[in-house]
Amino acid sequence: MPKVKVHCAACGAPIYRYPSEIRKNKSGLFFCDINCRSIGWAGGSNPNFGNEWDESQKKELSERLKEQYRDGRTVWNQGLTKETHSSIMAYAIQLIGNDHGKANKGTVRPDVSAKNRDPQAQINGVEARKKRIEALRGKTPWQKRLGFSHPKVQAWLGATSKQMQALWQKAGFREAHSGDQHWNWQGGCEHWQDYGPNWQSQRHKARERDMYICQRCGITEAELGQELDVHHIKPRRLFDDYELMNELDNLICLCPSCHKFVEINGYDSNRM
Repeated sequence: MPKVKVHCAACGAPIYRYPSEIRKNKSGLFFCDINCRSIGWAGGSNPNFGNEWDESQKKELSERLKEQYRDGRTVWNQGLTKETHSSIMAYAIQLIGNDHGKANKGTVRPDVSAKNRDPQAQINGVEARKKRIEALRGKTPWQKRLGFSHPKVQAWLGATSKQMQALWQKAGFREAHSGDQHWNWQGGCEHWQDYGPNWQSQRHKARERDMYICQRCGITEAELGQELDVHHIKPRRLFDDYELMNELDNLICLCPSCHKFVEINGYDSNRM
């Protein structure tokens, strides 16, 4: 069935909707985009203006949502950020004008208010982050410059290890920070073929030997939601023979977070 022409309640521009959409729209108001909706659907123009939910309505909605999430409903923006997804960026800009920080319990924060009211501030924040990433490419991380035993590195490790593990498990996080999206990406290499024909079987034996547990932080594959990395204690460049390189004594299972740390700071068996 063809769409029917209606008019935006805010700006009057012609828009087209299916008859079924018109029948279901109890308010009779249509908007061409979210900007017009925010104008034409505010204050007294909103049919729900002045209405308040009683406790029984709130409880009923809460129970209904809990049941839906138990049945597999997911939040549409789970794991997405304004840096990686255009819809989230657009939504963040639509929130400009909010006077309150997220956790301020109603306390107005002038600094948050001023930033949120400036659309360019949102865009500039993303661009600034991209510039910082470009500036860091190829540089030696500060942890490696200071060394594993430095107190600052030890404090950073204790505070971030579990946090990083949780981040890597979030939907979309790994894809957004892997490969050429990572700040230290240097072109990559087809390294799996260089590990020799017995690599996959030795890798499986190493995971089986270590009982599918990270040998540094203790997280399991089940908790991580993916296979652990298998790290060469002595690096590949020191070997001419792949069989010696892939001996089980030279392999250790690590989660991605610990693997990254060991690659930067080196392997220390006394701290495993």
